[in-house]
Formats: sequence, structure tokens, C-alpha cells
Amino acid sequence: MKKSLSLLSLSMLLMLGCQPQTNTQGNTTASDTVSTVSQPATSTTPSRQEQQRQAEVMAKDTLNAVQEEVVKKTSNASFETFFQNFMNIIQRQDAAGFNQLIDAQRGLYTIETTGTMPNFYHIKDISKHRLSNFNKPFFSIREEIKSCNLKEVKTLPKVNCQGDSDMYTQKGCFVADGSEFQEARIHQFASLPEAENERIDKTLPLISKSVLHTGSGYKFYFGQVNGQWKVLFINLMAPCSA
Repeated sequence: MKKSLSLLSLSMLLMLGCQPQTNTQGNTTASDTVSTVSQPATSTTPSRQEQQRQAEVMAKDTLNAVQEEVVKKTSNASFETFFQNFMNIIQRQDAAGFNQLIDAQRGLYTIETTGTMPNFYHIKDISKHRLSNFNKPFFSIREEIKSCNLKEVKTLPKVNCQGDSDMYTQKGCFVADGSEFQEARIHQFASLPEAENERIDKTLPLISKSVLHTGSGYKFYFGQVNGQWKVLFINLMAPCSA
């Protein structure tokens, strides 16, 4: 009898051990699914305050761009008026009027040559200056620059010293910024006293307009001093002379 009971108990245990685990696995999967769905989604939409801040920044940037363009156009118009007066003064040979366009503290430098090297002349009264290569009055340059209708460009036309005819690929009167002349630093080749070099170094950063007259090859450099346009340098060296 005891032996029969033992066999029966063993059979029941084997039957229980063979039951499928479907319900348990299903519960685990359901639990995992609920846990995944319950995680909150991250919103990428900016808040109302952030949207307002972005709109204000954009409006400010737009206003600054418009103001810069207005200042640029006003400056260009102001310079064109000044330059036409500058040209008229040369044509009239008006020394007193010309001297008013020279900054009293910094003076004007003309760049001329009698050979291959540049010569710098510091001038405060144009009536006393004579061109070094021709021994003529300064205003004799008016014969070479009777007209000059400005055309604004990013960089001045380059000179070509290889040809026998036109030295410039473009003809006319062109205006650009002063970076090319500032970077060239040709005064370093003029054997000037150290004090003169220092004075030129302080004047160069003021240049904001460069004008090239291709017919003569003359170049004029201007800048604002205390809000007034002044002529700072005039390069009268013949192109390809160096």
C-alpha cells in the first residue's frame, strides 16, 4: 500500500512539473509593454517665451542690417560729393581750397619717383609743392585727369606691364576701399626716417577710399578725420615705372 501511494505522489509531481508556463510569460510581456508605453515623450516645440525671444533677435538683426546699409549709402553719397569738389578744386588750381582738404595735423603725402624707388613728400601747403619728376606745379596734374566719373568696385583694376598698349584691363575711374594700399606698405622702400615711418603707419588705417584714374595711373587715398573727408595720400608714380 505504501508503495502505491509513493508511486501516485511521484506521478502527480511529474504532471505538475510538465504544466506550460504560458500565463507567466504572458504576464511578463504585458508588464514590459506597459512599462515602455508609460515613458513620457520629449517635446521639441519651443515654449512661447523662447519663440518670442527668437522673434526679437531676428527683428534686431534685420534692423541692424538695414541701418548698416543706410549708413553705407549715406557715406558713399557723402564721399562722391566730396570727391567731385576735390576734382573741381584741382581743375580751378585753387590752392587755398585744396589746403582745406588736407588734415592740419597729419598733412598729405604725395608719392613720386625720379627712378625706380618711391619718394614720399609730406605736404601741408600744396602751393609750395612742385612735382619732382617734371619740376612743375602740383596742379599741372589736372591736364591728365580732366574727368573722373566714379565706379565702385571691390578691388581696383590691376596693371599689366607686359603689354605695349593699355596697361589696365578696365578703363575709367574706380573707387574701392583702402585695404590694398594699406597692405602694400610701400613707404618701407622709401628709406624714410623712423619718425616719418611711424607717422605714415598711424595715417594708413584712416584710409577708407581709394580712387584709380586709369588714364593717368594716378591713385588718390582718402579717409575721414573727425567726421570730415580728407585727402591723405596721392600716388603720382607712373605705372610700371618700378
